[in-house]
Amino acid sequence: MKVWLKALHKGDFREIDVEPGTRVEELYKMVKDEVPHEIFMAQVDNEYVGLRYKLEKECRVELHDMGKRAANLVYISSLTMLYLAAVRRILGDVHVEIQNSLNQGMFTIIRGNPDPSPEMIAEIEAEMHRMVEENLPIIREQTTRETALEYLRKEGRTENLRLLEAATDVQALEFYELDGFRDFYYSIMVPSTGYLKYFELVKYKRGIVLRFPLQKEPEVIPPFQEQVNLYQTFAEQT
Repeated sequence: MKVWLKALHKGDFREIDVEPGTRVEELYKMVKDEVPHEIFMAQVDNEYVGLRYKLEKECRVELHDMGKRAANLVYISSLTMLYLAAVRRILGDVHVEIQNSLNQGMFTIIRGNPDPSPEMIAEIEAEMHRMVEENLPIIREQTTRETALEYLRKEGRTENLRLLEAATDVQALEFYELDGFRDFYYSIMVPSTGYLKYFELVKYKRGIVLRFPLQKEPEVIPPFQEQVNLYQTFAEQT
Protein backbone atom coordinates (compact mmCIF):
# COMPACT_ATOMS: atom_id res chain seq x y z
CA MET A 1 0.00 0.00 0.00
CA LYS A 2 1.32 3.44 -0.91
CA VAL A 3 1.29 6.46 1.38
CA TRP A 4 2.77 9.90 0.85
CA LEU A 5 4.73 11.02 3.89
CA LYS A 6 5.77 14.56 4.82
CA ALA A 7 8.18 14.46 7.77
CA LEU A 8 9.24 18.13 7.89
CA HIS A 9 6.95 21.15 8.09
CA LYS A 10 8.56 22.76 5.02
CA GLY A 11 9.48 19.48 3.38
CA ASP A 12 7.96 17.59 0.48
CA PHE A 13 5.80 14.50 0.36
CA ARG A 14 7.53 11.29 -0.58
CA GLU A 15 6.00 8.02 -1.61
CA ILE A 16 6.64 4.95 0.54
CA ASP A 17 5.20 1.44 0.63
CA VAL A 18 3.72 0.10 3.87
CA GLU A 19 1.54 -2.78 4.94
CA PRO A 20 -2.14 -2.07 5.65
CA GLY A 21 -2.56 -1.58 9.38
CA THR A 22 0.80 0.18 9.81
CA ARG A 23 0.66 2.67 12.66
CA VAL A 24 1.72 6.29 12.18
CA GLU A 25 4.27 5.78 14.94
CA GLU A 26 6.05 3.23 12.75
CA LEU A 27 6.36 5.82 9.96
CA TYR A 28 7.80 8.26 12.47
CA LYS A 29 10.42 5.71 13.55
CA MET A 30 11.47 5.30 9.91
CA VAL A 31 12.38 8.99 9.64
CA LYS A 32 13.17 9.86 13.27
CA ASP A 33 16.79 10.72 12.49
CA GLU A 34 15.65 13.24 9.87
CA VAL A 35 13.35 15.35 12.06
CA PRO A 36 14.76 17.95 14.48
CA HIS A 37 12.12 17.58 17.21
CA GLU A 38 9.93 14.90 18.74
CA ILE A 39 6.73 14.14 16.83
CA PHE A 40 3.49 13.98 18.84
CA MET A 41 0.72 13.55 16.28
CA ALA A 42 -0.02 13.50 12.55
CA GLN A 43 -2.46 14.69 9.95
CA VAL A 44 -3.81 11.95 7.72
CA ASP A 45 -5.41 13.63 4.72
CA ASN A 46 -7.58 16.23 6.53
CA GLU A 47 -7.85 14.53 9.94
CA TYR A 48 -5.67 14.97 13.02
CA VAL A 49 -4.75 11.59 14.49
CA GLY A 50 -2.58 10.11 17.21
CA LEU A 51 0.59 8.16 16.58
CA ARG A 52 -1.19 4.87 17.20
CA TYR A 53 -3.56 5.48 14.32
CA LYS A 54 -3.58 2.60 11.82
CA LEU A 55 -3.27 3.34 8.11
CA GLU A 56 -5.69 1.18 6.13
CA LYS A 57 -5.73 2.90 2.73
CA GLU A 58 -3.61 5.13 0.51
CA CYS A 59 -3.31 8.58 2.05
CA ARG A 60 -1.12 11.60 2.73
CA VAL A 61 0.53 11.71 6.17
CA GLU A 62 2.07 14.83 7.72
CA LEU A 63 4.03 14.49 10.97
CA HIS A 64 3.72 17.31 13.51
CA ASP A 65 6.02 18.38 16.33
CA MET A 66 5.21 20.93 19.03
CA GLY A 67 5.56 23.77 16.53
CA LYS A 68 2.07 22.86 15.36
CA ARG A 69 -0.59 24.19 17.74
CA ALA A 70 -2.55 20.94 17.70
CA ALA A 71 0.57 18.91 18.56
CA ASN A 72 1.40 21.38 21.34
CA LEU A 73 -2.00 20.66 22.90
CA VAL A 74 -1.36 16.92 22.62
CA TYR A 75 1.86 17.37 24.59
CA ILE A 76 0.20 19.49 27.28
CA SER A 77 -2.73 17.09 27.76
CA SER A 78 -0.41 14.08 27.92
CA LEU A 79 1.96 15.83 30.33
CA THR A 80 -0.96 16.77 32.57
CA MET A 81 -1.96 13.12 32.79
CA LEU A 82 1.61 12.15 33.65
CA TYR A 83 1.62 14.75 36.43
CA LEU A 84 -1.68 13.51 37.87
CA ALA A 85 -0.50 9.89 37.76
CA ALA A 86 2.77 10.81 39.50
CA VAL A 87 0.89 12.73 42.22
CA ARG A 88 -1.24 9.63 42.75
CA ARG A 89 1.89 7.47 43.10
CA ILE A 90 3.37 9.79 45.73
CA LEU A 91 0.33 11.04 47.65
CA GLY A 92 -2.33 8.42 46.99
CA ASP A 93 -5.89 9.12 45.92
CA VAL A 94 -5.93 12.91 46.30
CA HIS A 95 -7.85 15.46 44.27
CA VAL A 96 -5.84 17.81 42.05
CA GLU A 97 -7.42 20.93 40.61
CA ILE A 98 -6.08 22.25 37.30
CA GLN A 99 -7.03 25.89 37.78
CA ASN A 100 -5.65 28.03 34.95
CA SER A 101 -2.79 28.66 32.56
CA LEU A 102 0.11 30.56 34.08
CA ASN A 103 3.73 31.22 33.20
CA GLN A 104 4.06 28.74 30.32
CA GLY A 105 2.37 26.14 32.47
CA MET A 106 -0.72 25.05 34.37
CA PHE A 107 -1.39 26.23 37.93
CA THR A 108 -2.59 23.34 40.10
CA ILE A 109 -3.70 22.86 43.68
CA ILE A 110 -3.52 19.54 45.52
CA ARG A 111 -6.44 19.35 47.92
CA GLY A 112 -5.35 18.34 51.41
CA ASN A 113 -1.92 19.89 50.82
CA PRO A 114 -2.63 23.64 51.04
CA ASP A 115 1.04 24.63 51.07
CA PRO A 116 3.16 21.98 49.29
CA SER A 117 6.76 21.80 50.47
CA PRO A 118 9.75 22.02 48.11
CA GLU A 119 10.58 18.43 49.11
CA MET A 120 7.13 17.19 48.06
CA ILE A 121 7.34 19.02 44.73
CA ALA A 122 10.81 17.62 44.06
CA GLU A 123 9.57 14.11 44.85
CA ILE A 124 6.65 14.41 42.44
CA GLU A 125 8.91 15.77 39.69
CA ALA A 126 11.42 12.95 40.24
CA GLU A 127 8.59 10.42 40.00
CA MET A 128 7.49 11.97 36.70
CA HIS A 129 11.02 11.54 35.33
CA ARG A 130 11.05 7.90 36.50
CA MET A 131 7.76 7.30 34.71
CA VAL A 132 9.21 8.82 31.53
CA GLU A 133 12.17 6.44 31.80
CA GLU A 134 9.74 3.53 32.27
CA ASN A 135 8.02 4.54 29.01
CA LEU A 136 4.62 3.48 30.33
CA PRO A 137 1.79 3.08 27.82
CA ILE A 138 -1.07 5.58 27.77
CA ILE A 139 -4.04 3.41 26.85
CA ARG A 140 -7.17 4.71 25.14
CA GLU A 141 -10.58 3.23 25.93
CA GLN A 142 -13.82 4.36 24.35
CA THR A 143 -16.83 4.25 26.66
CA THR A 144 -20.48 5.23 26.72
CA ARG A 145 -21.85 8.39 28.25
CA GLU A 146 -23.61 6.42 31.01
CA THR A 147 -20.43 4.57 32.00
CA ALA A 148 -18.45 7.80 32.07
CA LEU A 149 -21.07 9.55 34.24
CA GLU A 150 -21.10 6.64 36.68
CA TYR A 151 -17.30 6.64 36.92
CA LEU A 152 -17.11 10.40 37.53
CA ARG A 153 -19.77 10.24 40.25
CA LYS A 154 -17.93 7.38 41.97
CA GLU A 155 -14.61 9.24 41.82
CA GLY A 156 -16.10 12.52 43.03
CA ARG A 157 -14.93 14.37 39.91
CA THR A 158 -17.54 17.10 40.24
CA GLU A 159 -16.12 19.52 37.66
CA ASN A 160 -15.73 16.89 34.93
CA LEU A 161 -19.16 15.53 35.86
CA ARG A 162 -20.71 18.98 35.48
CA LEU A 163 -19.11 19.47 32.06
CA LEU A 164 -20.26 16.09 30.78
CA GLU A 165 -23.80 16.54 32.11
CA ALA A 166 -23.98 19.86 30.27
CA ALA A 167 -22.72 18.32 27.02
CA THR A 168 -25.93 16.44 26.27
CA ASP A 169 -24.91 15.77 22.66
CA VAL A 170 -21.89 13.70 23.77
CA GLN A 171 -22.91 10.04 23.74
CA ALA A 172 -19.47 8.46 23.76
CA LEU A 173 -16.08 9.62 24.91
CA GLU A 174 -12.54 8.41 25.41
CA PHE A 175 -10.96 7.48 28.69
CA TYR A 176 -7.20 7.19 29.00
CA GLU A 177 -5.38 5.01 31.51
CA LEU A 178 -1.83 5.46 32.78
CA ASP A 179 -0.35 3.28 35.51
CA GLY A 180 -3.78 2.63 37.01
CA PHE A 181 -4.87 6.27 36.85
CA ARG A 182 -7.88 6.91 34.58
CA ASP A 183 -9.32 10.13 33.23
CA PHE A 184 -11.07 11.34 30.13
CA TYR A 185 -9.70 13.85 27.65
CA TYR A 186 -11.03 15.35 24.46
CA SER A 187 -7.47 15.66 23.15
CA ILE A 188 -5.35 13.10 21.36
CA MET A 189 -2.65 11.66 23.66
CA VAL A 190 0.87 10.42 22.97
CA PRO A 191 1.31 6.62 22.97
CA SER A 192 3.55 6.45 26.05
CA THR A 193 5.30 8.49 28.72
CA GLY A 194 8.65 8.26 26.93
CA TYR A 195 7.53 11.14 24.68
CA LEU A 196 7.22 13.55 27.63
CA LYS A 197 10.82 14.48 28.35
CA TYR A 198 10.63 18.22 29.00
CA PHE A 199 8.86 19.75 32.00
CA GLU A 200 9.39 21.16 35.45
CA LEU A 201 7.38 21.74 38.61
CA VAL A 202 7.58 25.07 40.41
CA LYS A 203 5.99 26.15 43.66
CA TYR A 204 3.87 29.27 43.23
CA LYS A 205 1.85 30.74 46.09
CA ARG A 206 -0.03 27.76 47.59
CA GLY A 207 0.05 25.58 44.52
CA ILE A 208 2.29 23.97 41.91
CA VAL A 209 2.85 25.13 38.34
CA LEU A 210 3.34 22.31 35.84
CA ARG A 211 5.56 23.92 33.23
CA PHE A 212 6.25 22.84 29.65
CA PRO A 213 8.40 24.05 26.72
CA LEU A 214 7.75 26.93 24.39
CA GLN A 215 5.90 25.98 21.24
CA LYS A 216 8.65 27.47 19.07
CA GLU A 217 11.43 25.82 21.13
CA PRO A 218 10.24 22.32 22.05
CA GLU A 219 13.24 21.49 24.27
CA VAL A 220 13.35 24.84 26.12
CA ILE A 221 11.49 25.81 29.30
CA PRO A 222 11.94 29.57 29.84
CA PRO A 223 13.02 30.98 33.23
CA PHE A 224 10.10 31.00 35.65
CA GLN A 225 10.72 34.15 37.69
CA GLU A 226 11.13 36.36 34.64
CA GLN A 227 7.76 35.36 33.25
CA VAL A 228 6.03 35.64 36.62
CA ASN A 229 7.21 39.26 36.80
CA LEU A 230 5.81 39.90 33.34
CA TYR A 231 2.51 38.31 34.36
CA GLN A 232 2.33 40.35 37.57
CA THR A 233 3.17 43.56 35.71
CA PHE A 234 0.40 42.89 33.22
CA ALA A 235 -2.06 42.10 36.04
CA GLU A 236 -1.16 45.35 37.83
CA GLN A 237 -1.74 47.35 34.64
CA THR A 238 -5.18 45.79 34.02
